[in-house]
Amino acid sequence: MLVDVRFKKLDHSDSLVEYIYEKVEKLSTYCRGHVVVHFDISKQGRKNISELTFKTQLNTYHAQASSDNFYSAVDLALTKVLKQVKKHRQKLRMHKNYALNPEREVA
Repeated sequence: MLVDVRFKKLDHSDSLVEYIYEKVEKLSTYCRGHVVVHFDISKQGRKNISELTFKTQLNTYHAQASSDNFYSAVDLALTKVLKQVKKHRQKLRMHKNYALNPEREVA
């Protein structure tokens, strides 16, 4: 899993990067193979914005969240992406051909 964290118009924060690495481990349970995670952390006015792009071999998931705190913005973006991944996995499981091939890799 490749994790890329970029700060736009901000100083680099080691504690925030470590927090992101800890939280991204949740995403690794939902995928296999080569995965790329991009975080863009920025500030617009008083809002702290976190933008997340999660790329697997087959799909790309994207979420953007804003909050007063960078840590909560990261949590909100991760929650949104996890919801998208779970919804996609559920659609694949309900597909009519899934019963024919139960060992199929999801996401």
